[in-house]
Amino acid sequence: MTQRKRRILVVDDEADTAQTLRIMLEKYEFATDVFTDPKIALGAFKPNYYDVVILDIRMPAINGFELYSKMNSTDSKIKVLFLTALADLNNYSNFKDIVSPVLGKRHFVRKPVSESELLDQVYSILN
Repeated sequence: MTQRKRRILVVDDEADTAQTLRIMLEKYEFATDVFTDPKIALGAFKPNYYDVVILDIRMPAINGFELYSKMNSTDSKIKVLFLTALADLNNYSNFKDIVSPVLGKRHFVRKPVSESELLDQVYSILN
């Protein structure tokens, strides 16, 4: 019996970053869906489908925290890795209670992210 590929959803409004993440993840046999528009990603989101969701924090229309909150309302078991180029997350203090790290559910990594750091985070979330 073959094991199914782990599914990862990537949402980053920077197309280059989104495609780089896809390449890194697919190299390690992850099935990866990538979106550059958070509204389209939300419309395509499938509850209980993704093993990990990777969200950029700073995006137009819907930031990563808002997107997480909307996805979490339909799938409370989602595990998320937030990406940010920001050194300081104080701009998003109103989302602190929603996204403060819960063991195994939410992680943060600064961009640019290396392949090894990305994989360490993803495997940490999965295990």
